[in-house]
Amino acid sequence: QHARAVARMAPAMGGGLRRRYSKASWAKGVQQTRVGRARCPGWKSKRRGERTVGRTTLAHEPWETGAKGDEANNTQKKHKETATLLVNCPDEKGVVAACAMMLYGQGCNIIETDQHSQPDSGLFFQRVHFDYSDCYLGTGDAATRGIEVAAESIADRFGMKTWRINYSKNKKKVGILVSKYDHCLYDILLKWKSGEFDCDIPLIISNHDTLRHVADQFEIPFFHVPITTGPNDSPEEKRIAKLRQEEAIEELLEKHAIDVIVLARYMQVLSSDFCDRHSQH
Repeated sequence: QHARAVARMAPAMGGGLRRRYSKASWAKGVQQTRVGRARCPGWKSKRRGERTVGRTTLAHEPWETGAKGDEANNTQKKHKETATLLVNCPDEKGVVAACAMMLYGQGCNIIETDQHSQPDSGLFFQRVHFDYSDCYLGTGDAATRGIEVAAESIADRFGMKTWRINYSKNKKKVGILVSKYDHCLYDILLKWKSGEFDCDIPLIISNHDTLRHVADQFEIPFFHVPITTGPNDSPEEKRIAKLRQEEAIEELLEKHAIDVIVLARYMQVLSSDFCDRHSQH
């Protein structure tokens, strides 16, 4: 391809290339370029994306600008504003289409969607991950309010029990509960440190002090909240001690405004009251 490009320019250049390079030396240069050893004779790099033959400047081939293109794509990805719509409503026709048309009407682009129906209970669940970078109202508060008003009209139409929109720009605060085993905790913290988990982890709570050093490694506050019981305590006294420990955990969760609770091998059975109060977490 290099040879053909130069051949097309040769008449306009007065045959200078023909005089400077013999057929054998040109073929050798092309062969060296193919194996990555050297560029063709006469080709000098001007700036990224261009080369010069004689007085004529040519652009790099598409495969040589792949890195630059990937860099531009990565820059664009960083500026995407995304959100997730969660829906829980009675199972009936038209829910998926209505949600899709609602987002399309706001100028949003659906990235991923998952849905599940439960025939025995007659419920339908859907999760829609969408990009609102090109929303007609922009990406600020006006855009999010417009999307929520449109979603509310869909909720009223289909009698949705619960629905909510989580925006990626609002990072979730994650509280981790752990006991003595560290493998799950390390897995979460390493993914968080590498950026795979895009969230904030303001605290780690444990009923043992064993893994405090792990929290110190990642510079995360560690809270030891034990269950204080004696060997001769009755079952009722143990139950009360466990409820007190759960109350102490809840105080920490509320103090740090935790959005998500992760049980990373937390080896305690939480009470039904605790689970009911934090079912959305």
